[in-house]
Amino acid sequence: MPIIQLVFLFFPFVSVFLSVRISNDMDILNHEKTAYFEETAFYNQSWLSRWEAPIKVQCFGNYTVEDKIQVMSMIEDVRNDLGTIPIQLVNDGGNLFIHFEDDLSHFNNSEEFKNQQIPFGYMKPQLNRNHELLQADIYIHPALKGIKKHEVLRHEFCHSLGLMSHSSRAYYTENLLGKIIFSNSSAYDDYKSNQHIPILDQEAIKMLYQSQISLKTSKKEFDRMNRNNFL
Repeated sequence: MPIIQLVFLFFPFVSVFLSVRISNDMDILNHEKTAYFEETAFYNQSWLSRWEAPIKVQCFGNYTVEDKIQVMSMIEDVRNDLGTIPIQLVNDGGNLFIHFEDDLSHFNNSEEFKNQQIPFGYMKPQLNRNHELLQADIYIHPALKGIKKHEVLRHEFCHSLGLMSHSSRAYYTENLLGKIIFSNSSAYDDYKSNQHIPILDQEAIKMLYQSQISLKTSKKEFDRMNRNNFL
């Protein structure tokens, strides 16, 4: 039998939250979701990545009951968006690890953050040569508490499912990886209190997993295609 060498690539992803109206209007959503997918799913505008095997989420470190409830909520939010890929919370044998850190060792000793501001959280994936996700590690800063902690967790969870990039655009639809246009402070408060994966991120995940788009497709190629084929 041939020996196949697997090539593993590692990329850090820094959490950025930029708050600039949340709308559930379907016309706005349909207009924004493909643009959001293009902005967030293509790593370095070059290629896509996703899980092609069951996702087993495992928690490590100093996590609370509330943290575990948040993890279970995130899993339920995306379960139907992942197509044929099952996802579950496990006690061992995981491949998507969430590290609720006790100290700053994974932050201060990381070469990726040398001469940079230490992030609130980050995700490191392991991919094979076909850009399939084999493992992902999410690290949550130990100083984070409550709402902010879980916002970072949801943000990094979206990265770990294959939304590898951030968007520089402002959207009317709620999301975690780009900017949001809020009509007033009440709309912003509603967003901050929402403990679920936002609809725009769910739509991007659904497009990534339920379409027939190849992982080798570049952002430029996707833009040339008939996008309706992937909706």
